Amino acid sequence: KAINQRDIITYLNQDEAFLEIIYAASNNAVMVNVIKSLWARCRPYKIIGAKRSFDMNKSESLWENQEALLSAATEKDGKLAAALSEKSLREASHRIEATLSSKPL
Repeated sequence: KAINQRDIITYLNQDEAFLEIIYAASNNAVMVNVIKSLWARCRPYKIIGAKRSFDMNKSESLWENQEALLSAATEKDGKLAAALSEKSLREASHRIEATLSSKPL
């Protein structure tokens, strides 16, 4: 719903809540706290990346990545979940870099 309404903040809040559930399954509270701290520090960049997706009409990829991650987690496929997380992070990094450098993707 947040993606369809182009509500970046609500989308990011829901995305982080979803990922926190996935990461909490590791039973590694230290890791989860470090990740949450990093999210807080890089929130402005996450907003830039998500806005780029919305502006380029590629917001469906925001949900598709999470849907695939949920499937991998449900299947207990840690390797696939890690690969999908890395792919999502790489795509977000490219969107942020492209926006900040004013280069096309």
